[in-house]
Amino acid sequence: MLMPSIFGEDMFDEFMRGFPFFDNSAENNVEKKLYGHNAKNVMKTDIKELEGGYELEIDLPGFTKEEVTAELKDGYLTISAAKGLDKDEQEKEVRRIERAMKLLPQVTVSNDILLLAAKISITLGVDGHRADITLIKTAETIAAVEGHTEVTKEDIREASRLALPHRMRRRPFEEQTLDWSEVDKVIDNEA
Repeated sequence: MLMPSIFGEDMFDEFMRGFPFFDNSAENNVEKKLYGHNAKNVMKTDIKELEGGYELEIDLPGFTKEEVTAELKDGYLTISAAKGLDKDEQEKEVRRIERAMKLLPQVTVSNDILLLAAKISITLGVDGHRADITLIKTAETIAAVEGHTEVTKEDIREASRLALPHRMRRRPFEEQTLDWSEVDKVIDNEA
């Protein structure tokens, strides 16, 4: 027997439970393409019929009204949302990246910074030397983007948070916990 369902859960679960004629086990085994387990991915929508038309209310977290577009074509309403930079911001970002690419070959790393990178990896218990190399390369890139030719402690601090978390030693299915205060102590204690 088919029962009305909302987001994969029967409206009459509590009411119909225990009745011998109600068996929805076959329906529960069917993969629901849009709703069901994927209900959390569906945007909340409310449509109201008014005198002169319809009112559509959609919950799109993270988007402003200006980033949402609606188009009615051939009887189909298409709603889309896109995050993006305006032309000026996009051109500014492209210029910043181009400058960083030109500056990157000139960025140098002192021996103190190399030692600091090794100490950070040891403090976090990171496996192997790839983490050190990745940390230094990331810090060099950050320095170039920031517009300076020498890697600083702050570059290393930012790079450690980007490059090291996935390289931590852990057992399968073990939750990863990082104590960045220990890393900050190592960085701040280096003269």
